[in-house]
Amino acid sequence: YPVASSDVTIKGITIQSSSSRGSAVRTEGSTVTLGKDCLIKGFSTYKNGGALWGDPASTIYMTENSRITDCHCESPTYGGGAICSDGKVYIGDDAVISGCSTTKKDGGAVLVNNTKAKLTLYGNALIENCTAATSGGAIRGTNNAVIEIKDNAHITGCKALNGNGGAICDNYTGASMTISGNVV
Repeated sequence: YPVASSDVTIKGITIQSSSSRGSAVRTEGSTVTLGKDCLIKGFSTYKNGGALWGDPASTIYMTENSRITDCHCESPTYGGGAICSDGKVYIGDDAVISGCSTTKKDGGAVLVNNTKAKLTLYGNALIENCTAATSGGAIRGTNNAVIEIKDNAHITGCKALNGNGGAICDNYTGASMTISGNVV
């Protein structure tokens, strides 16, 4: 999969997997923005993050009606059906993650996994119909990651098959989660 080592904005295109086994985009120390009407669909990986993977120094934005659909993570170690990040993730402005899953681990839609990791879900963002094999059907925070959900964000139809949190699981000592003005 491509590695973004400098800032990248993707707008108005569809990135669809034919048969590759890897994330659509991997970012190391940079910012990746999925902007207006960007669609990533059909990716599956044995590593981390079905569509996007970010290291601790990375930032991922999903904005302006961008979508990630039908992406899957089959990693036995981590997860994140759509996104796995050790850095910062911002999902808002009507962005949608739909139909994503993990087959072995956590975070059907998003896994944030690091003391520097932070997920902010805001501005009519929607996570729907995602499934985790273990915990966090929609969102899984580990290793003291911060999760903030606000401004009319929605999580619906998600499930955890063999663990905790059909919508959200963030159960580490020292973890931080704030939810306000949303439907979960």
